[in-house]
Amino acid sequence: RGNIRLYSQRDIERLRLIQRLMDDLGVNLAGVEVILNMTERIKELEQEVARLRARLAEYERQST
Repeated sequence: RGNIRLYSQRDIERLRLIQRLMDDLGVNLAGVEVILNMTERIKELEQEVARLRARLAEYERQST
């Protein structure tokens, strides 16, 4: 396909977020990296909390 680049919707959203952080909020690239890493970690922790809640609910159902 020559020099045509194909980006996923997730890639485009990530690039837009980076642009907003830099242009609108004045965050530098190092700050953007920290924000992106923290955002990803928060998502991972939220998923873990959801899994633990489901396990707890199952345990409580079995205990009653």
